[in-house]
Amino acid sequence: MITATRQTLTIILLSVSLLAILVLALGQPVPQAGPGQRETLTTPREPGRSMLTPRQTDIVPAQAEPALASESGSATGPLTPGLELEKAAIEWLDDLVDTDTIAALEDMLYDPDPLLRLAAVEALADIDNPQVPLLLASALHDPNPMARIAALQGLAMQTHSAATIYIEPGLFDPERDVRITAIEALADRQDEAAVTVLAALLTDSDVEIRRRALNALGEIGGRAAAAYVEQMLHDPDSLVRANARAIEFTDQITKSPSE
Repeated sequence: MITATRQTLTIILLSVSLLAILVLALGQPVPQAGPGQRETLTTPREPGRSMLTPRQTDIVPAQAEPALASESGSATGPLTPGLELEKAAIEWLDDLVDTDTIAALEDMLYDPDPLLRLAAVEALADIDNPQVPLLLASALHDPNPMARIAALQGLAMQTHSAATIYIEPGLFDPERDVRITAIEALADRQDEAAVTVLAALLTDSDVEIRRRALNALGEIGGRAAAAYVEQMLHDPDSLVRANARAIEFTDQITKSPSE
């Protein structure tokens, strides 16, 4: 199973690389010197620059050409056929990579090797696709705490609103580090829908969990969060009370993330 999955990913990556080279080759005409231009094609390649990236000094025009007005057209007319082909191919490549890669990575989530499962979770976290949040949520049941932490960190980066709901079970994970990561993930998303579930942690027996939840409410802001922060001014722990006073002092707690 591992070998087959790795072979699938290798084939996908090779196909994508070859197509990318073809697209760039079709989209970039061969530079030719004209009146008022000088060729510097033999100039050594700059360190760190891909050979597929055109040099800005390869052809030095006598006068700068007008910049493109937009993706769909230029200052003088529509995109050339080469640029249209490049744009269409890149969009097709995005769909291909997402579909095939997600399917392969989903299989890896159930592999017996914990390191391979962790690698799959981390790879999924870098893909912004509507299918990904649910797959990362399934990784919250992984027996490896590191995979659960990686899944929560990936959910925090997703642009889809459902990711907030998928993070919430991590708040009640048996591992303290996982719970803290879930709190930080909700704070990073600054979604006011998470205020109620974070408030449930303000009575937790673990002082650090209470403190982290309080700070997350301070980052999310809004009037509902402000009411919970005010309650924490009477927490039995002096550090938690100090945090609550500091949050109120900043005068940011009553502002929602959109303000």
